[in-house]
Amino acid sequence: MEELQTQFTEYQLSYNKLVGEMGRRLQYREAAENIVRGMIDQLAAMAEGSSPRSSPLPVGLLKYILPSFCLPGGSH
Repeated sequence: MEELQTQFTEYQLSYNKLVGEMGRRLQYREAAENIVRGMIDQLAAMAEGSSPRSSPLPVGLLKYILPSFCLPGGSH
């Protein structure tokens, strides 16, 4: 019976670690998505020439960065 209890405790510990890791990965994913969204917004502002930080990006460069900007009426 003691062996069964030890095995259950080990499974429980592993499960708790798994749940914690899943939560950590979810937070990382959300943070990474926010960073990418911010970068896309920044590139869009630069493409439109409305970025306060820098001058507009050349259209030729945009086709390599964000293909949707090369299409008429394209947006992110």
